[in-house]
Amino acid sequence: MTNHVLAMTEQQHVSVFCFCFGRYSESLYALFSLGGLFYLFSGARTVAMIMLALSGSARSNGALNAGYICFEALLQAYDAAIQKKRPMWAVQALVTGFLRSTCVFLPFFAFQAYGYLNICVHGDTDELRPWCKAKLPLLYSFIQSHYWGVGFLRYFQVKQLPNFLLASPVLSLAVYSIVHYTKLLHQLFQSTSIHEQIIAIVDGRLVEAYESSDVATVLKSEISTGPHNKKQGYWRTEV
Repeated sequence: MTNHVLAMTEQQHVSVFCFCFGRYSESLYALFSLGGLFYLFSGARTVAMIMLALSGSARSNGALNAGYICFEALLQAYDAAIQKKRPMWAVQALVTGFLRSTCVFLPFFAFQAYGYLNICVHGDTDELRPWCKAKLPLLYSFIQSHYWGVGFLRYFQVKQLPNFLLASPVLSLAVYSIVHYTKLLHQLFQSTSIHEQIIAIVDGRLVEAYESSDVATVLKSEISTGPHNKKQGYWRTEV
């Protein structure tokens, strides 16, 4: 990206080096997130699930990557129930997607359980932290709210006005992109071919995943060498 924007090879290498070897978890999170998406769209769903779960180990918001698995499961269920008239296949796709999404959330749950056991259960029972008494004790949410001031609309303050001005070009581009995408989506849903387009996308992805798999490679090799093997075997029997 740096090469395309700046056309400078030296700056490109420096930016890649700083991002990959910076003393922060963002690079590791990006590695597992992008790798998980690559394997997900390649058809290797188990590997994708593992990598997306590891992204949640690097950063807590990696648990949101389970949304990609949920969306794919909904597409498969829609295709099975509406197009192929196979309701059991739709249920199987939804159950599989739910289990894979749960696995992506496991690192987040494990961290919360670790913090609760060490601080609330095995810690000082006389001075329990406020989050230990909550109905849903989440350590990370308490840290963000208590120490970092993170909360709904809590960032919108007068003293943050220079930061909003600094981010206004990117925010304007984001708002324009959302409005433009919403208009296109509205036009797409108004068309009568929305059902066919969804099915075509699902079928195309399934075909691509099948063609890139090892099974397709073996079958193609057997088809190409099948007649030759039969003739060779027939010649041996005749001899």
